[in-house]
Amino acid sequence: MTAIEQLQYSVDSDTGVLIKHTFDPKSFQYADTAEESLLNLFRGATDLSTGSQEIQRAIKDWPTEYHLSLARSNLLRGFDLSRFTSVLEIGCGCGAITRQLGEQGLSVTALDGSFQRAAVTRARCRDLPKVKVVCENFESFEDSKRYDLVTLIGVLEYAPAFITSESPFEDMLRRARSFLKPDGVLVIAIENLLGLKYFAGHEEDHVGKPYWGIQGLYQPSAARTLGRVQMDQLLEGVGFTSRSYYYPFPDYKIPEVIVSEGGVRHPTFKPTDVVAAQDARSYNGGVNLPFDEGLVWESICANELVPHMANSFLIFSSQQGAQALAPEAWLAKKFSISQSDTSVVTTTFVEQGPGDVRVYKSRSGLASSSPSTLQSEEGYVSGQNLLFVVRRAMAANLSLEEVAETLNPWVELLVSSRSNASGEWIEWKLPKTFFDCVPHNVLIQEGKGCFIDRQDSPWQDEHLDFSWVVVRGVLLTLAKSCHLGCLEHMKVRDAVRALCACLGFEVTDMTLQRCLEHEEIALFGLPRSSGRPFFLKSFVEGTLQNRVNHFHRLFFDQQEAYCDLKRERDSLPLRHQQKIEALAEAHVEVQILKGQIARKDSELSELRAELYKPRPSLISRIVRRGLRILTRA
Repeated sequence: MTAIEQLQYSVDSDTGVLIKHTFDPKSFQYADTAEESLLNLFRGATDLSTGSQEIQRAIKDWPTEYHLSLARSNLLRGFDLSRFTSVLEIGCGCGAITRQLGEQGLSVTALDGSFQRAAVTRARCRDLPKVKVVCENFESFEDSKRYDLVTLIGVLEYAPAFITSESPFEDMLRRARSFLKPDGVLVIAIENLLGLKYFAGHEEDHVGKPYWGIQGLYQPSAARTLGRVQMDQLLEGVGFTSRSYYYPFPDYKIPEVIVSEGGVRHPTFKPTDVVAAQDARSYNGGVNLPFDEGLVWESICANELVPHMANSFLIFSSQQGAQALAPEAWLAKKFSISQSDTSVVTTTFVEQGPGDVRVYKSRSGLASSSPSTLQSEEGYVSGQNLLFVVRRAMAANLSLEEVAETLNPWVELLVSSRSNASGEWIEWKLPKTFFDCVPHNVLIQEGKGCFIDRQDSPWQDEHLDFSWVVVRGVLLTLAKSCHLGCLEHMKVRDAVRALCACLGFEVTDMTLQRCLEHEEIALFGLPRSSGRPFFLKSFVEGTLQNRVNHFHRLFFDQQEAYCDLKRERDSLPLRHQQKIEALAEAHVEVQILKGQIARKDSELSELRAELYKPRPSLISRIVRRGLRILTRA
């Protein structure tokens, strides 16, 4: 019997969740309407792993994305947790982090006050024997065990709502500390009160209204978030004297980049290179932003204000005399999830000596326990990201020709890399490695473009259409831009044509259609025959003025498009086998028919022979009759 079970907790027979006999499942209901469908999903799923494509296909809106997205695992993916064996996860929600920790072999006690969510987590982790799920209010939770790790991921901000005291934040942290071993580590992920996204007009995550937190409009018993100085004072005050800060972008919920404290303050590494492209999302709808966030990050990074204006904090804290976490040598990590080959490419920026920053790329499977394989190593290239040169030109409301001129270093890079220099531009080819040679992957050094962050190309042929890379780059640049100046009121396809024309390339409807078909094949492995259009295809049919309002919807359209294609592609072997079997049956039928035809041919030959066979009696009668006639004559 475990320590928890000794403290009057028993297993609920229907769900497998540990509860007290006095527990009322309806006493606390925190839900976002997704729990029932998620419970059915996990109970019926055959693949429950973090990288399960079966589970990914259920993403259809923000609640399901939050609970099911592969990017949830990026929050802790870059950290070595091998020295830890036990975890108490406070506020496990629907088990995204629980599953990740359990797959790494950790002994996890997952706690949530919502019986619905605890049931979902139990179903999600039912094949992980080291994971226990307890439904209990944190204030009432009892456990004699002490843990290596205690997590408060997306939880601390709710302290005023669920801790009944005059100092809810301090009391939640003290209670969390009471479950730690002396050398244990507390992990906190929380939004930053002063995050740039909130100044840009994104809704406050817990209230759903813009500018709410930064104006101090929180109610006493409502969820609220904190700034960097407040977090430091709070943790120091309750005895967490050792702290390591990391900054997830665009935030801790769906992180794609994590920057360390060392990366923020490094003399040669520029956090802007990885941070500026991570525009914040408004998860409840589109927002027309008053300024371009990406351009603001350059000023923030230059003034070392990232610790105060990052959208989220990831904090590892420990008690006096204990080290929060083995110091991470890396400055930043960037995660690229490839659904086509179900892998994660991690780009790690590491300082190897004074002023010497190296860039490592490694690939691993989507499951949390998957080993990684080093793909490449190269020196860090510092320069000005071309995407932000273009965005700055548009934000400054420069003319169409001036905006197009900023793209010239990229075009010159593509032209100089052609596989063939003859014929019209529409016939030019590029090496397949240039699939992702688009403005946000080009740095400007002394006026020339330098291609960075090369990824394995999903394109099967050795060469790409030059026109496809040009159109793809222009489309992605428009999609990743906030304010579009002179292009703002244009249709997307017209803006693409206009920019390409200024660059010397005439893009017809046929050219654009072919480029979109190439994109579809590269992403999904085959052209789609049905379902919603994928992201760029949806984007090109709209207007630039409305792109912000529809951007979040297009994300789910692409997710659904991917799922449609995945199902179509997965069904191809079965359909192929069915066709083979049908052909085999038809072959047998053909052989039977051939046999029947041969028999009929034989019968026909016999009939013909019988027909033309000489008959003596008939000839004799004819001769005798002829003689009689002659005699008479």
